[in-house]
Amino acid sequence: TSLGWKNGLRVAHKPGGLGGDSPLTDQLPHSPHSQLMFTHEYPDLPDVSGLTRSAPPPPFVPKFCLLDKKVLRFFGHFMENVCGERRVRHVHLLYYLEDDTSRLLEPRRHNSGLDQGILVKRHRIP
Repeated sequence: TSLGWKNGLRVAHKPGGLGGDSPLTDQLPHSPHSQLMFTHEYPDLPDVSGLTRSAPPPPFVPKFCLLDKKVLRFFGHFMENVCGERRVRHVHLLYYLEDDTSRLLEPRRHNSGLDQGILVKRHRIP
C-alpha cells in the first residue's frame, strides 16, 4: 500500500495485480498514532493549485463599535458598622468594555430607609 495525493487529499493506493486484494499486513494501520501521520510528504503543485487561495481579510470594525453594549457585571458586598451592629450591603460593579468605564450601584430595596442606587457614577477609574 502506498500513499498519494488526489485533489489535495491524501489517498491510499492499493497495488494492483493478479492476486486481487493485498494481504492484511500490507494495508494501512488504523491507529491514530501511526507512523504514517508523522511523515512529511507534501502534495504536488497541480494537486493543490485551486486550494492555495487565502481568505480575504475581515472588514475593519472600530473597537467602540465591536464592544458597544457589552458590559461585565460583578456582584459584591461590603460591611458597615452602624451603632455597634454590622450591616451587609450588596452592590453591583458594572464594567463597560466600550470605553473602559465602571459604575458601582446598590440594588434598591423597598422600605429599607437607606440611600440606595448609584454609589459611584460611570467614569474611568485610574
